[in-house]
Amino acid sequence: MKSLNERQIGIDVFRGIAILLVTGYHVWRVIDRPHIYLEAGLERFDLLGFLAKGHTGVELFFVISGFCMATTAMKSFNDGYSFYTLKNYLIKRFLRIAVPYYAAILIWNVLIHFFNLTHKPHDTYHNLMHLLFLHTLTNDTFYSVSGVFWSIAVEMHFYLVLPVILIFAREKSHLLLLFIFSFLVSLVLNTRYPSSLIITHSILSYIPLFIFGIILSVYRDTLSRLLSPNPMRALLLLTSIAMISYRGTLFSGSGDLLGVITGFLFGALMISVMDLLNSLGSNFFVTLIAFIGKCSFSIYLYNYILYALNPGFPPILSFFILMLFVILTGVLMYYLVEEGNEYYRSRFLAYLTTIREKSSALTPKHSPP
Repeated sequence: MKSLNERQIGIDVFRGIAILLVTGYHVWRVIDRPHIYLEAGLERFDLLGFLAKGHTGVELFFVISGFCMATTAMKSFNDGYSFYTLKNYLIKRFLRIAVPYYAAILIWNVLIHFFNLTHKPHDTYHNLMHLLFLHTLTNDTFYSVSGVFWSIAVEMHFYLVLPVILIFAREKSHLLLLFIFSFLVSLVLNTRYPSSLIITHSILSYIPLFIFGIILSVYRDTLSRLLSPNPMRALLLLTSIAMISYRGTLFSGSGDLLGVITGFLFGALMISVMDLLNSLGSNFFVTLIAFIGKCSFSIYLYNYILYALNPGFPPILSFFILMLFVILTGVLMYYLVEEGNEYYRSRFLAYLTTIREKSSALTPKHSPP
């Protein structure tokens, strides 16, 4: 397994922020959804917006995914596109997501069926749709089994289209045009079909976030220079907080367009402070958030474990108890499932590479006549 330094602490810190936002949002719903509104002229903001709109953490995950995959997938296709490179790429991505995800599906079926933890549908049809990553294509299966699994399907759909996107990424100008086009598509879909869950929370709605992450990776050095001055960092931070707290009418009837735009801001903020965070790798608080970020996938998969507890304490105390319970459960599952999966996945991929090299060595070389 990679150390935190090899993983880039700055990325893991923002993964940690994303999962804390998502988990905080789910806990916030359990403790009666409190708000503290601040009137500002004709608009208003929620001082607890980081909880009430905490699912923006999912949009941030999409940006981070695009950022990380821009590097790893580009390496996979350095020598061009072939059946072998596509096969290896898909196997690598599938094994990274599917094994922990399938284990979570099994565990949630047990928790629902035998312990009545939640009342989510979990019959053969719903499980099959989840296993095939098709559950976001129907309203019936979108939130079944576990309500957080919808974004796993969107992530997998992104992996399927990424090889095509990377063809555009070879020319930076083409990548920018693709981003603009994808955002316009998302804008139209979110404003035209704001109440359609399978449209506003689909790959078509969120693909500009993934592409934005790729742009952040491709232009990282340039953007870091532009965004790292302290005034720019402060502006991005304040704007991100304002957007996640915004409760005005500007984005009413526009699906998850506000979440998409907020995801852009958080992604830009990530680039502006990434080098700073990487330099603070020995700081306890930074290391702690980075560790939570390293375990974020498992924490996300078991977010709804919070329904296993009913603290019965005042809201603030209950909030921290439930947050800690979810995080500790996710960390445990990281070590029980995800870490082992990464170890065996790397060994299996190394084995495939060895087989490929042996096969190439045995292939007779034909000299020209």
